[in-house]
Amino acid sequence: MASRGSVYPVIMSSGAGTRLWPLSQSLYPKQILPLTGERSLLQETAPRVESEDLFHLPMIVTNDEHRFIIAGQLREIDTAWFEDIYGRTDPT
Repeated sequence: MASRGSVYPVIMSSGAGTRLWPLSQSLYPKQILPLTGERSLLQETAPRVESEDLFHLPMIVTNDEHRFIIAGQLREIDTAWFEDIYGRTDPT
């Protein structure tokens, strides 16, 4: 694997879903809703940190209730680094 850049991106993707109520709710906070187009805010943000020259693999901060939704949304957009992080099947 090639050397990665020096920036460690952190994507915040969780919340109580109260700021954009009733559109955003606790199980579907604004980050996982398609507010500006067909893709969610998370799906719009994730590709911005794909450059291996600039970024290390990103860390996504979420809560337990959203982890499977987040994983599904990242798989939908075929984010290159997502499989690097979550596609591993070897023991750690």
